[in-house]
Amino acid sequence: DLLRTVVSQTTSAIEQILLQRELLRQSAEASRLAELNQLKSYFVSNVSHELQTPLTSIRIIAELLQSKKRISAKEKNEFLAVIEGESKRLSRLIDNVLDVSRIEQGLKRYHFSTHTLNDVLRDALASLDYQLKLNGFDVIVDIPKKSIKLNMDRDAMSQALVNLFSNSIKYSFKEKMLKVVVSQQDGYVDIRVSDRGIGIQPDDLPRIFETFYRSDDESIQSISGTGLGLTQIRHAVESHNGSITVDSVPGLGTTFLITLPARSV
Repeated sequence: DLLRTVVSQTTSAIEQILLQRELLRQSAEASRLAELNQLKSYFVSNVSHELQTPLTSIRIIAELLQSKKRISAKEKNEFLAVIEGESKRLSRLIDNVLDVSRIEQGLKRYHFSTHTLNDVLRDALASLDYQLKLNGFDVIVDIPKKSIKLNMDRDAMSQALVNLFSNSIKYSFKEKMLKVVVSQQDGYVDIRVSDRGIGIQPDDLPRIFETFYRSDDESIQSISGTGLGLTQIRHAVESHNGSITVDSVPGLGTTFLITLPARSV
């Protein structure tokens, strides 16, 4: 009888423990789903705003072109620069959404071949020339004269770099500086992208690469964004057997360090 009583009580205790664990798991899962739904709501709202901004600029230019009978060569070039710049912004946003969707579904594929990193970096900066000039950025580029050949997916790496540069533009208010430094040693290539923007709060650093994640900080919430750019960057870098780290001081700026193997992937 004693043995039967002990076994019965032990079984009951184990069942209670298992039930508590299941309740805790369900509670955590429900909280996570609620958080994810909230993030998705923010995402839809922010994407709508991100799409609206360049579309509005393009519409305004179209209305100006329709209303003006005579357009000087200078005005024409300025209008074309705006249309091209805003069109590229739209393309980047759509590419990020599609890219992260493929990543989430496990369908993202990379196609590697040999490319010159110097050219990829310069092309990425050139694609943002309109935004950099519009926002009055001082761009500092320190790239070795000797060509650096890497085995990479050129489109994916270019998109990652453009996303990184775009973040510096978006989150820099007072001191508008973008610095890109490339160095090579011990079989690895380092790409440092620095700015003097608003920086990242310490509590946000562990989560900045999560899909849809955006800081609760008011200065961040006031800026439109999708929370997809850094997700795409990290996935692209890690798929190249590389790594990405960040060093940031709130109010002083941020530096992202991408490290890629110089040898074949």
